[in-house]
Amino acid sequence: MRICLILLVIVAYPSFGQNILIKVTGEKQPYKKLKFQAEYVEITTEKKEKIKISEDQVFGYYDDDFQTIYHKKPIVPDLELDFEILPEKRDKRQFDYLERTEVGAVNLYIRTESSGSPGTMGASGVMTGGTNTTTTYYYAEKGDVYKNVYVSGLLMDREKRVKALKPFVTDDPEILKKLESEDFRLNEKNLLRLIQEYNLRNLQKVTASEYKTVSNASFYTRVRQKIKEKLTISVNDSLQMKLPASGIPLPIALPTKVPSKVCVAWEGGSYCTTIEPCPFAVQYYEFDYFVSDKSFEIRKRTLNEFKNYMVSVLK
Repeated sequence: MRICLILLVIVAYPSFGQNILIKVTGEKQPYKKLKFQAEYVEITTEKKEKIKISEDQVFGYYDDDFQTIYHKKPIVPDLELDFEILPEKRDKRQFDYLERTEVGAVNLYIRTESSGSPGTMGASGVMTGGTNTTTTYYYAEKGDVYKNVYVSGLLMDREKRVKALKPFVTDDPEILKKLESEDFRLNEKNLLRLIQEYNLRNLQKVTASEYKTVSNASFYTRVRQKIKEKLTISVNDSLQMKLPASGIPLPIALPTKVPSKVCVAWEGGSYCTTIEPCPFAVQYYEFDYFVSDKSFEIRKRTLNEFKNYMVSVLK
């Protein structure tokens, strides 16, 4: 019975149900398989038809397994390289296809690489000594400017990191001052916070006409009802809502083509971020609670994380 209830809730928040190649014209081409060649993309349709599309015509693609849009971006030098030296094309490909993790006046994209070494077989037959490291590359985009601004785990002087990020925030004196302050530690967490703050301060006002095309984002939290009932969610500094007492996520229709400001407020504080929902599937966000200072942050969750949450709600 519980499994049926979970399935009913998930069906109520549907996805597009297929992979989509997105062209620069806005045309959408469903596909079963996708392969990148030298200067074109080959897709295989549900009917096993193979179609070749020039990569110049491609904007990106939507992967339904991960419910994520991957945006086509040029391959540019990373911070560990001199910015005058172009890197070799990755796996003979001309472009990166990256997930966008922050949206607004400055977009932030991520690329991850895993590396490691196999372990050795001990006398007891147990593998030991293996290592696995994941490196995350962050790329910032503002207008026509696009470059790598941070590499996780990379030992690099702070001046080089600040120099890479500075062109994206020079028009905001307060953010620029924070970035250049000697007290500001430019690590992965603070990079995301800085871009979030910049985007909120420089967000274009959402007009009524931009609500003509909307997609749903769903919000939930794991905190006790006593805490949850005091939360207030606001969208674009106007619409205010409360989370359902039942624990079922709250769906909110947001404009699909422009970023929206979404805030959660509680007794003693608030947290805001910018969100642009995916038009092909519902995106899930959790109001993540920190017991140490009784605060919340808004965190994007995967479909599997949402399903696990629903299992706990319906127990």
